[in-house]
Amino acid sequence: MDMDSTEIFSKPKEFKSLVTAIQTRYVRENGWSPEWFLETWPHITKPGYEHLNLPDTVKDTVSKWGRQHKSTFPWHFWRGIRSSRNLHSSQVLGLTLLGALGGNNTGVLEQLLGSLGVVKQDETILECDFEYEPPNFFNESRRTAVDFMIRVGKAGETGHPIYFEVKFLESSFGQCSRKSKGECKGLSGVSVRDLKDRCRVTKEGIRYWDAVPKVMDFGIDKQGCVLQGSFYQLTRNILHLVHEGGRRLIILSDARARYLDDELARFVDCLRMQYRDRVYHLKFQHLVPYLSKTDPSLVELLRKKYSIRE
Repeated sequence: MDMDSTEIFSKPKEFKSLVTAIQTRYVRENGWSPEWFLETWPHITKPGYEHLNLPDTVKDTVSKWGRQHKSTFPWHFWRGIRSSRNLHSSQVLGLTLLGALGGNNTGVLEQLLGSLGVVKQDETILECDFEYEPPNFFNESRRTAVDFMIRVGKAGETGHPIYFEVKFLESSFGQCSRKSKGECKGLSGVSVRDLKDRCRVTKEGIRYWDAVPKVMDFGIDKQGCVLQGSFYQLTRNILHLVHEGGRRLIILSDARARYLDDELARFVDCLRMQYRDRVYHLKFQHLVPYLSKTDPSLVELLRKKYSIRE
């Protein structure tokens, strides 16, 4: 298989195989020892070698976050392994990309978003934050966290939030945990209009369904919970964005992962017309020329580690 392939993939497993081949070569070229890895080698086992997966821009971003929040950075976990040790981690990739663009020099990120029409000419970035928790509008027991948030506006204004969600090798967007844990079977015989009162989330006091009908239109004839699958995370994101007066939900993914394009398109089709332009799909590859203005070494890292190029 060509390590530098720009082939488009419709199946997550095939794309993951390509990335694994690319990163196998990356590991070999860096002279890393096999004993630093589990059998499923993308996971670095020894804490002393954790820095291998974190370029300087990520380490700087994590340190800055800790000082700002006076807390330990909230790394994601997969099967008990921290995201910072996972070469397949979308969190580390997001920190690499957005940590560089949203660091001390936010002018390049403003240029990028200006070219997309997301930031107006007289606006600047007023705030940046990773793992951002919006206000708890919906009485969540487990708060929604957005991978990256910026607030844009004129100096002295409160500004408008823009949310970023980063997906790399995930096969879909996040699902409802009640369904995945077997606590809910999806209410297959219940019409959409009656779901609110039957939903386990509602019974727990979480008020998503108070806002869902205002933002989304699934059609009253459909049966079963429309949020249980891959719409669940995206719905939470857009509900918070709309409630907070946000401007865009930007989904960042790889241009080769066609299957995510299809899922996102289906989700946008279920939004009410006035909210469809709030969702914007941006590719990692589109960021490369902007990263070259901030740190050219990252461009080379992306090429070698992920085969991401313009």
